[in-house]
Amino acid sequence: MNYNEISAEIEMEYTWRYNEMIFLRNILSGLPKEDEKDIYRKSLITMLYSHFEGFCKFVFLYYIEKINDQKYHRKELSPFLIAASMKHEFDAYANKDKKCKIFKRKLPDDSKLHEFSRRIDFVCAFQGFLEEIAYIPDDVVNTESNLKPIVLKKILFHLGFDVLIAQEFTNTINCLLKYRNSVAHGENSIRKGVSEKDYTDIESRTFELMQRIKELVAHALRDETFLKKNIS
Repeated sequence: MNYNEISAEIEMEYTWRYNEMIFLRNILSGLPKEDEKDIYRKSLITMLYSHFEGFCKFVFLYYIEKINDQKYHRKELSPFLIAASMKHEFDAYANKDKKCKIFKRKLPDDSKLHEFSRRIDFVCAFQGFLEEIAYIPDDVVNTESNLKPIVLKKILFHLGFDVLIAQEFTNTINCLLKYRNSVAHGENSIRKGVSEKDYTDIESRTFELMQRIKELVAHALRDETFLKKNIS
């Protein structure tokens, strides 16, 4: 992979989102009254959350895309990505309607026996699974209804990243979500708007988090830490 191209593409995605927020924030200077500025910052909050979720989804899907493009065999990847690429196989194993051919008629309701049969099938086929070209599906990156800290942590875990970044920014994400949901639900606590200090703090921390995620993914692609041989 060409690290310079990868870094530039991720940086471009981050930059246009950052510049758009700066553009929207600069409009504040044209509002004459402080209470109008407070109200306007409510719209900035909703846009900030949209850019946060949108950037995270883009960069993690980009990570998957670049790995898929290389057409690695599953056996070359980290255990996390092997598991992520085997959704179809795991779904087949979990299919409780699939019964053991030998006992299908004699013991049709013996769930434990049929599960053991599926395990045997899985074990017998596992080496073949590892030799196949890995394809990681997009639905591994599921932001759910809100990109909460636990949702970000799940995405990081599924892709084999350290989840500490989600823990470190838990308060930031929760604060952003609280503001965004308060605006969406029309709660009394947010009707008068958002103060300059509160908005500046949350914007700064949100873009710091996005910056960290940007570097995390770019460095993982550069160092190929997703490959089994590079796992320490």
